[in-house]
Amino acid sequence: MNSPVPEADGGVVLERAGEMIQQGPNRSKRRRPSASQPGPTPPKRVEAQYVKSNLCRVIRADGAYGGVTPQGAIHMGLFSEHTASPIKSLFELDHELHTATEQAQRSPFQWVREIEVDAIMTREVAIGIRDWLDAQLKQLAEVEPNRNVFATRASGPEVQA
Repeated sequence: MNSPVPEADGGVVLERAGEMIQQGPNRSKRRRPSASQPGPTPPKRVEAQYVKSNLCRVIRADGAYGGVTPQGAIHMGLFSEHTASPIKSLFELDHELHTATEQAQRSPFQWVREIEVDAIMTREVAIGIRDWLDAQLKQLAEVEPNRNVFATRASGPEVQA
């Protein structure tokens, strides 16, 4: 920040990051520099730092479910699939050997789609993610030339790999 410049009416003009800040009687707080006073040149590059939140974790994504929200955003839930775990187990006790043997639990075969994470995004972010995924699929195709990585199975709002 430059040094304050005193003015005749007792006000002070400060310059910070390309904008003029006026302080004093009957002055607006901020004004942009005029064409005769060009602002600083915007940077050509900027560095982004990736920081993992405390809730960050690695998940398996077997598919996605979602759609468009009432506010016009895109909702995507990533899920992992597995068979249902039994709710309880029955053990047969052998008091002489001091052991317990679990009896096989037969439950009806059922798939569970456990939603691991929900993401709400704008159209622009969704396009960026799509483009990023396309680039990753092209790179994978180069590594695995005999595998058709662009073949997908989709039905309704769900997409499953």
